[in-house]
Amino acid sequence: MRSITSSVCFLNPLKHSEALQRYNYPGNVRELENIIARGCAVSSGDSIELSHLSENLRLQNGTTLPGKGEKIPTLEEQEEIYIRWVLSELDGNQTAAATVLGINRSSLWRKLKTYQEKE
Repeated sequence: MRSITSSVCFLNPLKHSEALQRYNYPGNVRELENIIARGCAVSSGDSIELSHLSENLRLQNGTTLPGKGEKIPTLEEQEEIYIRWVLSELDGNQTAAATVLGINRSSLWRKLKTYQEKE
């Protein structure tokens, strides 16, 4: 990672405005500053991409409904996004995630295996 003081990074607000606006910033302005600083630190160029932003922000963005003209995800795609988000929130604890999702742990395991095979 590089220091954010060594060069200038740019964040295109038009490109990432939806993700930035939908996130609720539990840490207020300091959290936004930290998200931007981390994006600068992990980017290899002079601009911050969505992949450089925090996982929480990206996941929250991924759970929104598409805008007009955007690809409408399938129910299976939305389910995968939600399951991955639940796992992220529970630090990868599959037993707790299965409980929250209202499914058996073995069902969760099968779904995760299917997702891995698609990658």
